[in-house]
Amino acid sequence: MLAQNSSVPAPTALATWQQLYFGTFTGNGALNSSPAGDGVPNLLKFALNLNPISPALIPWTLTETPGSLVYSYSRSSSAVNDGTGFIVEWTDLLNPVQWSTAGVTQTILTDDGTVQTVQAAVATPADAVKRFVRLRVTHP
Repeated sequence: MLAQNSSVPAPTALATWQQLYFGTFTGNGALNSSPAGDGVPNLLKFALNLNPISPALIPWTLTETPGSLVYSYSRSSSAVNDGTGFIVEWTDLLNPVQWSTAGVTQTILTDDGTVQTVQAAVATPADAVKRFVRLRVTHP
């Protein structure tokens, strides 16, 4: 009889982060929990390289240029390497069903191995009255 090799997969960066801060994946360690009481869920704090047990403001800027809105944010390199998705979306109506990624281009401006600074250009037509932008974070 042949012996089977059994290997335990390495924990994800997210799982390691949850264990480091909370020692658990439930309660305060759950991805949608906000133990700092600031309304920012753990998944977003992991993705943006923020401390989950300290109140935080999401670091971002939004500027307008001819033909586009430029949304800039910083994200964790570990989260990127772990498969976390960073989706910049826009809408003109604030209707969640109508969020779109059409015309959005993201560019990494800096990457120090820990944090990446990203700039997302959101195309805006000349006759646009208003346009709203958001960052949606997903994890496999």
